[in-house]
Amino acid sequence: MKIFISWSGPKSKEMSIILRKWLPLVFPSLDFFISDEIEKGANFLEVILKQLQEAQLGLFLLTKGNTKSQWLQFEAGAFASKGLTSKIFPMWLDDNLEIDETGPLRFYQGSRINETDLFR
Repeated sequence: MKIFISWSGPKSKEMSIILRKWLPLVFPSLDFFISDEIEKGANFLEVILKQLQEAQLGLFLLTKGNTKSQWLQFEAGAFASKGLTSKIFPMWLDDNLEIDETGPLRFYQGSRINETDLFR
């Protein structure tokens, strides 16, 4: 299974790097992608679209400062257009972030990044 980790801004970028390193230790059979892995000289948009197409799960790292990011919303829309073949999982990094601030991503079941909610 391929998992696409979407981020926008410094806080969610830092969390994407942490998750990219940690999740394979917990789930070694899964394949994870973040845009930081795109090779120099590659066509960025082609790589992103290919990864979005191949992924079965999208982790969207949301913060107070990135919920209206056009790029994050683009990735979420592209992922959602796949229909039932994929799952979108929003992860709210800020405790004070209201779910209704996250645009269309608010329609997907997700989790706050804290021990209580994440392991529920």
